[in-house]
Amino acid sequence: MKQSTLDLTVISNLLVPRSSIYLGPHLDSDHTPICIKIQLKVKIEKPKTQPKWKFALGKWANWNSTIVEELKKCKFNEIEDPKDAFQTFYEIVLEG
Repeated sequence: MKQSTLDLTVISNLLVPRSSIYLGPHLDSDHTPICIKIQLKVKIEKPKTQPKWKFALGKWANWNSTIVEELKKCKFNEIEDPKDAFQTFYEIVLEG
């Protein structure tokens, strides 16, 4: 008696009318792949854009000074935990 494995596909009743099942290509195996095709229209949402900054050339010095002052106020050089240091720096730059 030859052993066999049952190929089983479970799908929602709502998708059955939009689905088709067919045998895939023979791949020199004792198993023939089963392919399932489901016709769906998927709405692809555009990713939210990351914040962008446009600094006028003349404002860089002021922005840099603001960042330096804020880093001094929070005693940035004394923060020992790298995660805390990163978060602090990140917030200061975003608020700058």
